[in-house]
Amino acid sequence: MSASSAAAVEVVCIGESMATLLPERPAPLEQVERFHRGVGGAESNVARSLAALGVRTGWISRVGGDGFGRLLLSELAARGVDTSAVEVDPHRPTGLYVKEIGAGTGSPYDLGPENSRLRYYRTGSAASALCPETLETPAAAALLNAARLVHLSGITAAMGRLSGHDGGRRLVEALFERRRPGRLVNAGHAATASEGDAEPVTEPALHVDVLESIGAGDAFAAGYLSGLLRGFDQRRRLRLGHVCAASALMVRGDHGTPPDPETLATLLDCTPSQWSATFASDGVFTVPEGAAR
Repeated sequence: MSASSAAAVEVVCIGESMATLLPERPAPLEQVERFHRGVGGAESNVARSLAALGVRTGWISRVGGDGFGRLLLSELAARGVDTSAVEVDPHRPTGLYVKEIGAGTGSPYDLGPENSRLRYYRTGSAASALCPETLETPAAAALLNAARLVHLSGITAAMGRLSGHDGGRRLVEALFERRRPGRLVNAGHAATASEGDAEPVTEPALHVDVLESIGAGDAFAAGYLSGLLRGFDQRRRLRLGHVCAASALMVRGDHGTPPDPETLATLLDCTPSQWSATFASDGVFTVPEGAAR
C-alpha cells in the first residue's frame, strides 16, 4: 500500500470478522445438507457498508492463514475496503459462525418458523490475539495516522479473555490514549443522538418488510458515521443510518445494498410525515407522493 492510499482513508474499523455458514434451507443443523459461505462481523460489516456509501475505509484485524482468512480478505477488498493492515496468523484459525434457521419441522431441536440463532466458533481465533502491538505495524500505523474516525465495538474490548489474555481491552485503551485533536473514536450508536448542550434528536425507524435482522445494527452505524463525515445534521445522520439498516433488513445475509443516490436524496430530504409513511420491501423504498428532493 502506498502512502497516498493510506492518506486517502477516512475511517478505520478495528475488530474481528468471521467466515459465515448460512443454511441453504431452514431446518435444524443436523438436517441441513448444504451451506452458503460468506463473511460477517460487526466492524467489517460497518467497513463494507461505509465503502458502499463512498467513504474511504480501512480495516485492521487478524485472520488465520487458511481458506476462510483468504475469503475474508478477498471479499472485503472486493467491496472497496483497504485490508493492507490485516495480519495473517499461521497458527490460529479464522473465526467462524454458523446460522441456524427454524422451519417448524416438529423436531425438538427446531427453533420454529421465523426464528434464527447464531452459533459462534471464535475462541482462540486469530483475532483473539489482537493487542496494542497490532496498532504499531507500519500498515496499521499508516491507516490510523490518516483516519478522521476510528470505529470499533465493545466486542473488540472483550477479545482474548476466553483465551486467557486481555489484549483486546489493552488495544482499546491504547486507541483512546493515542487520540489526536479532531479524530473521533466511536465505540457504538442508538437512534437518539445528542451533541453538546443541544436537545437530543430522535428519528423513527422506517417501516420495513423484514427478511432477516442480523447486520442491521452495523449498517445503521455505518450510515450514521457516513453522515457525520459528510457534515450532515443529526436528523439526516439518523435517517441515513435507518436507510442503511433497512437495506440490511431486506436481505438474508449481513449486507444490504443502499438505494441509488436519487432515492437516497429523496429519503433524506422528505418531510417528517412523508418519512413516517415510507415503506421498504424487497429492496425498494416507497416514498409517498410529493416527497421533497
